[in-house]
Amino acid sequence: MLEERSAGAVVFRASNGVRMYLLLKYPSGHWEFPKGNIEPGESPIETALREVKEETGLDVKFIDGFERRITYYYRRDGQLVKKEVTFFLAEAPEGDVRISWEHQGYKWARYGEAMNDIEFENSRKVLEDAEEFLRRAEGPGVLDFYMGSDELSRP
Repeated sequence: MLEERSAGAVVFRASNGVRMYLLLKYPSGHWEFPKGNIEPGESPIETALREVKEETGLDVKFIDGFERRITYYYRRDGQLVKKEVTFFLAEAPEGDVRISWEHQGYKWARYGEAMNDIEFENSRKVLEDAEEFLRRAEGPGVLDFYMGSDELSRP
């Protein structure tokens, strides 16, 4: 059995106060995150950065503390391939995507729409984890702002 290692990113941005996720349409017709094979001498995060830039034209900022791995199998030229993909979380400062020749389209989708559009369960789980991670990360700061923390309420 052949083995492949890839890396990519769950890319998001804020649009009018709503978090949107980037999905790319692959030639087989499914929607997925930007990803690609790890080249010799490259770390997974270096691959993710390169692949996002090559496939979307976006310069992104990675969010510390999020890394998820999925494994799946597929056939190439009649041979079984085990593929491991490491996903990171990245924020795009803008939404102007320029897709590469490898893809048929792209979309920025709200969480619920993205969950419906992603075909593969393991990728939906990565998106679910990313959304939960971001909600936890923004939680206390948002509450402090609206509830009035001691720091904010002092004259």
